[in-house]
Amino acid sequence: AAAVTLSDTLPAGMVLAHAPEPTVTSGSASQSTCTGNTGDASFTCSFGVVSSGAEITVIVPVRVTSITSQPVTLTNEATVTTSTRALGCDRTRCAAVRKAVMPA
Repeated sequence: AAAVTLSDTLPAGMVLAHAPEPTVTSGSASQSTCTGNTGDASFTCSFGVVSSGAEITVIVPVRVTSITSQPVTLTNEATVTTSTRALGCDRTRCAAVRKAVMPA
């Protein structure tokens, strides 16, 4: 897949504790960079051309800034896009995005 990008806007009450950390765990990607700084509520990662079957892990360290009730559940969803159609993709959702969110 070409021009692979992951975009994420964190839920209200959550900000980045520091920049996201991408790692290509299998296969290859022509780039592996993420935007986002401490205190930001969104970030974008660019992976360029990603090989078929590749796996990329992005650790997203967050800090919870407000809790309105206890217990609280914070739900976060990221979007993965590509400029090419990949087998099994609908062009906007080409990878499973999993996150464990814990206060920093």
